[in-house]
Amino acid sequence: MSNAPKWSPSLMPWLLAASLLLLGAGCDRLSRQTSQESAGADQGASPGAPQVASLAASPSPPAGAPDGAVLFKTHCQACHGEAGTGGMGPALAAAAQRGEGHVRTMIANGSPDRGMPPFAAALTPGEVDAIVQHVGAFK
Repeated sequence: MSNAPKWSPSLMPWLLAASLLLLGAGCDRLSRQTSQESAGADQGASPGAPQVASLAASPSPPAGAPDGAVLFKTHCQACHGEAGTGGMGPALAAAAQRGEGHVRTMIANGSPDRGMPPFAAALTPGEVDAIVQHVGAFK
């Protein structure tokens, strides 16, 4: 007999969601640290120096504001796909059409019965707003 733990198949989506949440929180912390370090380095750039273009389809956020595209990539893309077209989680165009309030509530509270964890404890309100704005572009 094996001493390995036996996992119930019904626990697997929850374990995957919890793993992604922890991974996302760690990546977010690293991303914040990296962006704070690069912000300090950018202060010495000359006024006419070219800016590096963002890979995001949405416009760049104001300096110091959370970047919804980066946050989406960190916390949402693994389940909802690169452009919000779906994957393990649903496509986000329909959610975006339901309005910002719906998207904000889904991000904050999750949908545990459908496998989406809540992110209210992992994201600041400003970060949630940035993701909401980014998801709004998926309409």
